[in-house]
Amino acid sequence: MLPDLPNLKSELYEILRHFIHVGAHKRLGVFSECPKHIIHEGQSMRTIRADGTSDETNMQTASAEMTLQLSDIPTLTPQKRLEQLDKIAEEMARQMSQHLYENLEKKLDAAGRTISRAGKPLDAQAILEAFESMDMEFDESGAPSSLSISVAPNLVEAAHRAFEDISNDPDLSNRYKKILEHKRRDWRDREAARKLVG
Repeated sequence: MLPDLPNLKSELYEILRHFIHVGAHKRLGVFSECPKHIIHEGQSMRTIRADGTSDETNMQTASAEMTLQLSDIPTLTPQKRLEQLDKIAEEMARQMSQHLYENLEKKLDAAGRTISRAGKPLDAQAILEAFESMDMEFDESGAPSSLSISVAPNLVEAAHRAFEDISNDPDLSNRYKKILEHKRRDWRDREAARKLVG
């Protein structure tokens, strides 16, 4: 009879769980850069903003499973096991991303912070409209900081073309510079007000 080795099994479980966690996290795209908080209990989370407004978000389940046949176990190499676990991480990331984007869309719609292009393609005008509608932060040199743009895979090429147009077209480039200058002034005003209050 083989020994049970519960401590070893527990350590292996934690290693494999960590592998799935890291694999899912790196697939979250722009969301992987967001701050994270562990919520140990409860069914929902309340966000309270600096302006005093708040909203509640219900917890969502993300799950994936792996099925093995007993006949596969003798030939299941460590590499094959990791490949299976990587598929779990990919599915977990897909579900988490879907929940996050759906929740973000609801919150932005409710706050009136979405732009409808009415079926028009993604182009330089759409990018500039998005920049005009958002708050920006800047670093000490005055360059935009913490700015990420997330697009669907089928829109990546269109986004690249849009940014090329902004760089190469003098009218679009000037409009972009004016937007940045306006956003930089707004940011300085917000920072000055924050420091005065603090």
